[in-house]
Amino acid sequence: MASPSTTLSVYPPIYRLGKVGKVLRDSLMKAIIRGTPVLMQIQSFRSPSVTTFMKGVSFLGEEEFYTILVPFVTWTLNFKMGCLLAILMGLGFCVGGFLKNILCLPRPPSPPIVPADHCHDWSFPSHHAILNVTIPWYIWIFCYTRFNWSPLVLGIAFMGVSFWCFSILFSRLYLGVHSPADIMAGGIIGCLLLVGYLLVDDVLFKDLMSSLQFSFLCVLFMCAFLAFFPDPYPRTIIVSETAGMLCVSIGVIVGVSLNRALGLKAKASFEETDPLYITACLRYFVGIGVVLFCKFMFGIVTKFLVSNSLTLLGLQHHYTRITSDVLPPLVHYSPDTFVVLDKPGEKLKSSILPLNIYLPVKIIVYFLCGACISSGMFFLVHLCQF
Repeated sequence: MASPSTTLSVYPPIYRLGKVGKVLRDSLMKAIIRGTPVLMQIQSFRSPSVTTFMKGVSFLGEEEFYTILVPFVTWTLNFKMGCLLAILMGLGFCVGGFLKNILCLPRPPSPPIVPADHCHDWSFPSHHAILNVTIPWYIWIFCYTRFNWSPLVLGIAFMGVSFWCFSILFSRLYLGVHSPADIMAGGIIGCLLLVGYLLVDDVLFKDLMSSLQFSFLCVLFMCAFLAFFPDPYPRTIIVSETAGMLCVSIGVIVGVSLNRALGLKAKASFEETDPLYITACLRYFVGIGVVLFCKFMFGIVTKFLVSNSLTLLGLQHHYTRITSDVLPPLVHYSPDTFVVLDKPGEKLKSSILPLNIYLPVKIIVYFLCGACISSGMFFLVHLCQF
């Protein structure tokens, strides 16, 4: 967390809407502050062991966890569910990231709240809330409507999904990095997104994802969305995270289209007639290794090509990683250290860095990794017959 003397000045893009934008953001800011007594009460029950446990629970809502989950579902459990999960994940990151960057609402007041975790983006709405309402419950609904499970198995799955969802939501309050308003808003957005997605998921997979034309339109949407994505100063990790997850989703769509265009049958291990646990584990761990290796090689090649292309065009550029390792945590709200500007200042305009090729490189690499998850791995399985 930034020191108390740090002053953070920000111009929220929503202020461009005039009085309506200011009233809306001010109302949400008041809602965040009103949740402080609840967080203080929860904070009074903290202990080192519970804090460690809550950090572990909170990890289940991070990008790194979904990097493990999506390939596991796609390659091991059910190909269709895995691909649709990847798309839903990308939508959740897009909606959450867009709202965070246009509102620029800070984390809960500190003091009196003592955050037990570092955060590198804005607070409202909670990404964890959006994703952990949509992802766990989509998995349960998918299984409930498509698999012939016994009532006992369904009940156990329901309890597991309920714990997965609500424990993560509570962990963000416990760690002091989200207010109740953040969690409630993220939960409502997640419910709306889930309901809308359930109405179109079958059509999306059966018809649209089988068309290369639809894949091309998705790539165009990805480029347009990222080109107009709000990126206010001070810059956070939101743009990088959103771009990565969106590109994985689009890559998965393109991969499915390629499978059908090439006549490649993609089945998860447990969709086979006589699935073997050893084969399923082998496929998963080999697949993870292949994707990580491809990500490394794609990164080297893409960085080389982009950098040399810009050099030939005479454009100055640099490669600076935009990750939580290099970005300082944002200060939590304080009337003395958090300043909201009525209009962009000269200081903010001059703070914009020259062309950084990290994001274009990441967009290409994550797109290719998404295609590897939905197509490349199954091509390897078909080639090696394992």
